[in-house]
Amino acid sequence: MASLRKLRTNFDADLNRSTALTAAVALPNFQAALISELAFLRCFLAWEVFLEETFYQYALGRAAPDGSQFPRYLTPTSMDHAKRVIRGGRAFVTWTDAGRVTERAEMFLRDGEPYATALGNASSDLADMVKIRNRIAHRSERATEEFLELVRRKLGYVPQGMSPGRFLRGNDPGVAARRFDAYLAILRVTAAVISPT
Repeated sequence: MASLRKLRTNFDADLNRSTALTAAVALPNFQAALISELAFLRCFLAWEVFLEETFYQYALGRAAPDGSQFPRYLTPTSMDHAKRVIRGGRAFVTWTDAGRVTERAEMFLRDGEPYATALGNASSDLADMVKIRNRIAHRSERATEEFLELVRRKLGYVPQGMSPGRFLRGNDPGVAARRFDAYLAILRVTAAVISPT
């Protein structure tokens, strides 16, 4: 199992590689949008892994890279034991829903920290990212509807042919950064609160 410092380094490296990929492509818009979708999905998967793996480390009583300690309510005897307790007999638990992760943190870590503060500050943006992730990963009617509702909320309407990649390559009114880069910046800041260096 990687240390908290290594988990943070790996997460940052995944985001950097994905950002470089989207910046390096000189392709027609449709293909560039597809690359953006794949890069975003990779980043969000890295986020989920980061949340899960740091959670297990804190459950084991490990300190953050800067030495911060987050008191815990359980004292698992091993990584396997921590995973079994946190999963509660299930094969896996979701790490996409910030609210659920916060609830889980409040059960196992005093005041749910560092997750309660970090995820609380970014909850709206994280929920938007989940909608984008789900639309990329799933072609269901629900995933499509939630994504289009997000587009409508952000843009005021749904442009014809709107896809997650096209949405990520655009920027919000009055903001210079692409949504892709803005969302990754939020993930980076949130990760820095969870695993301060």
